[in-house]
Amino acid sequence: MKLVNNSVLFITVIFIIGIIIGHQILIALTTSIIICGFVLFLFILLFFWKRKQLFGSFSFTIITVCTFLCVGVTCVQLQYPENQHSHYLNSFQENTEFTLNGIISSTLKQNTYYHNYIFEVQSLNKQPTTGKLLLSIKIDSISNHLKTGSQIIFKSKLKDVYKTLNPHQFNYSEYLQTKQIYKQATINNNEFVEINTRIFSFKTLAEQYRNKIKNGLINQGLSKNQLAFTNALLLGERKDLDKEIYNDFASAGVVHILAISGLHIGIISGLLLLLFKPLQKIKYGKYLEWIIISVLLWAYAFLIGNTPSVLRAVTMFTCVNFGFILNRKGTTIRMLCLSIFILLVANPYALLDVGFQMSYLAVLSIISFMPIVNNKINHLPKITRKVIQIMSVSVFAQLGVLPISLYYFHQFPTLFLLANLIILPGLGIILGYGLLIIVLSLINIKLNFLVYSYGKIIDALLYIIHQIAMRDSFVIKQIFFNKELLFSSYIIVLLLYFFIKKRSIARLGYLLISIIIFQCTYIYYSKRSLEKNSFYIFHQNRNTILAEKQGFALTVYNNNLTNQDKFLNDLETKIGINDTQTDSLKDIYLLKNEKVLLVVDSLGVYNIPEQKKIDYLLLRNSPKINLERVLKNFNVEMIIADGSNYKTYVKRWKNTCKNKKAPFHYTSEQGAFVIDY
Repeated sequence: MKLVNNSVLFITVIFIIGIIIGHQILIALTTSIIICGFVLFLFILLFFWKRKQLFGSFSFTIITVCTFLCVGVTCVQLQYPENQHSHYLNSFQENTEFTLNGIISSTLKQNTYYHNYIFEVQSLNKQPTTGKLLLSIKIDSISNHLKTGSQIIFKSKLKDVYKTLNPHQFNYSEYLQTKQIYKQATINNNEFVEINTRIFSFKTLAEQYRNKIKNGLINQGLSKNQLAFTNALLLGERKDLDKEIYNDFASAGVVHILAISGLHIGIISGLLLLLFKPLQKIKYGKYLEWIIISVLLWAYAFLIGNTPSVLRAVTMFTCVNFGFILNRKGTTIRMLCLSIFILLVANPYALLDVGFQMSYLAVLSIISFMPIVNNKINHLPKITRKVIQIMSVSVFAQLGVLPISLYYFHQFPTLFLLANLIILPGLGIILGYGLLIIVLSLINIKLNFLVYSYGKIIDALLYIIHQIAMRDSFVIKQIFFNKELLFSSYIIVLLLYFFIKKRSIARLGYLLISIIIFQCTYIYYSKRSLEKNSFYIFHQNRNTILAEKQGFALTVYNNNLTNQDKFLNDLETKIGINDTQTDSLKDIYLLKNEKVLLVVDSLGVYNIPEQKKIDYLLLRNSPKINLERVLKNFNVEMIIADGSNYKTYVKRWKNTCKNKKAPFHYTSEQGAFVIDY
């Protein structure tokens, strides 16, 4: 029994499964390493024995699966804070102030109140320590941005990153954990000391070069929007980009253009391959070409600041380019798998990154389907072939990322093909133009006609994207799409590839069965959503918002009906709501499961229907109520206080419930209260 036709792809898939398992469990590092070492030893031993045909290939397949599962699990265990003795979490104590010393590793987008940074801890209470945390410094009239590479020291308590308090909201705390950031420190602008103006690092040096390039671009005479777009497209800095431009790109389905990733590196790589193609005519020229292109790509990655998306893309295309240069069947897919293996061994948390998933799925889809298309269009004229190839690349890239895009973002821009058909040829021109202008700006050469034409191309591109984005009716939003639909969608894509590669009745049958499975999955979860009813008591500061779900309909209760919060859109999408009504708040709710929810507002007056038992009591707007009397007279299942109450009142109610041994739920601490029936 052969392992599989493509052993590298097989090993990569098993390794990824091992990483997924590793993220679900915690094993003592010593145990994990011993098990992994033992299985790896058996793998090497069996590998040499198999070559002498002492064992069958089935045994080798089994031990290969076990080996790379263990390698994947161990890679994750090595990254767990619990398995790193020097990590600050192992010295962490609640409500304890620590003295922290470390370096600003990157700058995040600031909000209304705070400058935000990723802080790499070097010492905690003068003890050598490792780990990253979120540092928020309060903005005041004299506060300045700290720069990447700045070393500071400060005292602060460490607390959990703010967690979402309403169901189906974006969970920023979980997102930061995928970046290995587990705690947050919040300080005032005068509570830290910069103990060294700047410490040399490659990131610091790269930032200096980027600033030099930005100043050079300013001197070239580009307009504000042209400059901001160039900075986003070529330097990866979007902070100066107009919000309307960003929204236009998002609505048109081409927002990925504004984040340097595989698309940009792929185009730059293609331009370099074209530029250095003459080297292939000399002996060993193709290897020299690969070395030069790889050095230039890594130099560009260094310039951008070695962000995860750029490192991922450059690693991927360094390997893929080698496959192209060798020009052997199957080499490209092997090199792609090799880049995945290298990146995940270095950082297994990269697998949880949406950008990582979408980049590799898009490239995998393109290099899988495009050879089939190229074989079919070889006889066509060159211009026709190029148009078909551009359209095919866009379609297959979208096909590869469509399921995961629907899962994460729940919308589909139907004009994506038109937008990408316009963008892709223009993007290559803009990237080539932009890189040339950057080089000229660094050597203080200004060619007015070149800058003028470059600016006009950008203006034309922004105008076209704006016109496409204005067709809002072509964007399908709030699409219900869960994990089960995601997996069944990729089964369809996989079977579609096999059918296109080699058409047969059997493969067509498998494809149609996979489509039926997808439809059945959608019907099943739609039926579950229809049958499940829920009542929500959301958390909102200084406000009360309630909602009742019955089938596919949602009724939102809120006295401020003009202020519909954004989190409701996420809720509607995730639970499959297609009809939303609004109503004012009521004093009492009779739920379908015959439970009764009593709402007491600031007046503290409540009327209880005859022969009705109070199951849930909601306190809102800080009512002056004798809670002890209520608990004495009524057997209430749960006392609930939402975010509209004064904290002093909540503290008193909590103590009362504790003394009376009554359950108490505070939405500001425990999140929204949901009653399912």
